[in-house]
Amino acid sequence: MPSLLWHSHAWRNLLQTLLLIIALFGIAALAGFVLFSEDGLWIALAASGIALVVEPAMAARMTLRLYRARPIAYHEAPELWNLMQQIAERAGLPAIPALHYTLSAIIWVLCGTLHKAELLSPTPESCMTAPTALPT
Repeated sequence: MPSLLWHSHAWRNLLQTLLLIIALFGIAALAGFVLFSEDGLWIALAASGIALVVEPAMAARMTLRLYRARPIAYHEAPELWNLMQQIAERAGLPAIPALHYTLSAIIWVLCGTLHKAELLSPTPESCMTAPTALPT
């Protein structure tokens, strides 16, 4: 993807993310105010802020747990790890994303660390913090 086009998509994704966060904060604030007046508004905003900070770390763990995913060790599938290394190199990623096995028929991508996760549509930035070398 050409650099200019990629940056255009990146800015659009960032804008959409910010708008979604603002909308969710607004809904939480409105619900808090309607249910518990002004105190409820501030409690809802505080809870939303805490969730925004804590949730990315929890989302990856919860998703892996939901699908009962288990990590794939290098010795279990060296060809797969080597293929993932080639893909990561071609994509210009400084790290090789961790591989997990699940019995789900759904193909999905969880890219990044337990602090930043994106399902189904990873961006290059989300893959920058994965393990940096093949396990031995």
